[in-house]
Amino acid sequence: MHVHVLHPDGKAVIHLDGTDINSGVPASVMKLAKEWVQANEKTICAEWTRMNNPTTR
Repeated sequence: MHVHVLHPDGKAVIHLDGTDINSGVPASVMKLAKEWVQANEKTICAEWTRMNNPTTR
């Protein structure tokens, strides 16, 4: 599971295990985004599951 980070300078993907793929997002923004992901992991998992469940589409 992962979340996308969109920023005027680039974009990134943050996986729930903390790894990321960053294409231009400033380090300070990535730090805040990773903190948010960590603090909201349960909500992210629930929403990811809801959005990716073919029976709910």
